[in-house]
Amino acid sequence: MRTPAVSATKKTRNKPVVEKEACLDAVVEHFDGFVWSINREFQYIVLNTAIRKKIKELTGKEARTGDKMTDLFGLLDPSKARVWKKVCQRGFAGERQRVVEKFSIQGHAVFYEMSIIPVYNGDEVTGLSCFVRDLTTEKLTEQRAQMNEIRFRSLIEKGTDIIVVVGSEGRITYTSPSVERYFGITDAENLGKNAFDYIHPEDLPRLVETFMEVLNSPGKPISVQARAQSKEGRHIWVEGIVTNLLGVEGVNGVVCNFRDVTERKEIEKKIMQASIDAQEREREEIGRELHDNVNQILTTARLYLDCIHEAPTGKESIIRRSSEIITTAIEEIRKLSRSMTQSFHKEVGLKLSIEDLLENIRQLPEGIQVGFDFFLPGEPALDDKLKVTIFRIVQEQLNNVLKHAGATTVDVSVREDGPMITLCISDNGRGFDPWKKREGIGINNIINRAEISNGQVTIASAPGKGCVLSVDFRLS
Repeated sequence: MRTPAVSATKKTRNKPVVEKEACLDAVVEHFDGFVWSINREFQYIVLNTAIRKKIKELTGKEARTGDKMTDLFGLLDPSKARVWKKVCQRGFAGERQRVVEKFSIQGHAVFYEMSIIPVYNGDEVTGLSCFVRDLTTEKLTEQRAQMNEIRFRSLIEKGTDIIVVVGSEGRITYTSPSVERYFGITDAENLGKNAFDYIHPEDLPRLVETFMEVLNSPGKPISVQARAQSKEGRHIWVEGIVTNLLGVEGVNGVVCNFRDVTERKEIEKKIMQASIDAQEREREEIGRELHDNVNQILTTARLYLDCIHEAPTGKESIIRRSSEIITTAIEEIRKLSRSMTQSFHKEVGLKLSIEDLLENIRQLPEGIQVGFDFFLPGEPALDDKLKVTIFRIVQEQLNNVLKHAGATTVDVSVREDGPMITLCISDNGRGFDPWKKREGIGINNIINRAEISNGQVTIASAPGKGCVLSVDFRLS
């Protein structure tokens, strides 16, 4: 009866060992990668299913316990044939190793993390346990993240945009390198300072009001324009977008993305001044027309009438001539009045407004033949600003033709073709050299008006060949 008792005790004593082996087998089999161990004769002691499959795939042979170790990575990438020799040498010398190696497999980069752990029997290393994981996805993701970081930093550091991040109280927490380039103020001088200290006093109340709106509208981009002051006291016009990202982890601030628009502002100022100057010139021209032309005509008429009392005969002829001169003066005043009052009337539309211009030319004593072609089915949907631009260009060019061309025929065409509207004004006048510098501002006014409305001007002319001016407007 003692034998069964001993057998039961033995079974009880071996149960934990069996469970431990089962757990180890489970760990080895379910490890995310290759697992094997070798003795000093480079024979496999343990190898999991993953490495068995890979060896079978590469060699066509089954790998078993007791077989000589296959140089798996030498087979995957011949350039790595010596890697395992060095790894094993250090391992049997008692060195624990954890390395990441890059392999080139079928032209693709593959990364493996290798952990080599010496197995001791007392003080002697009797084998090596090897664990290998494929880190390719992680490594490539890491590399992409690094490249994105490099690109992002390159855009920020080399870009012309002015980027400032401020806290809820307006204190600066970050500035891009462009801030120092534009304003001469370094990061050390900026950080912690109140951004409003750099704003022009006249713009400060409006900007504070906008900042409060930004704080109350998380995530909403809000346009801002103001004057900021450089270290030397120079004022720079900036324009951009401010967005409240205080609640976004990693940003935790109000992001201000600006660009320098000082040059544009100066140009706008010059344009405004040019407009004022043009008005002054127009007044001067009207004054000269009244003084040099109408006034002289009326003076002549008065001289004729003064002669009536002294002339013994021919009084009827003097009166008739005076009447003709006064009629001429009236016509001059009418022409001057028309040039001042002609404008685009949105109530009647672009076609009738241009026809009104052309009708005035038809009534001139010069007898100019005028043609008009109009096809604009999408006019009701057009912006009034574009229609005014087209009208003003027609008006400006007709004025140029009357003053300088000496033409007998003028043709005006406005046609819509898909996303384009083409305005064309041609005449058979004396023409000019388009490349020659001109003193007048007529053509320049046309070009400037066209560019504002996304139009492109083309001029075809030569001395004695008339002129064809066309403007293509691309509809947005």
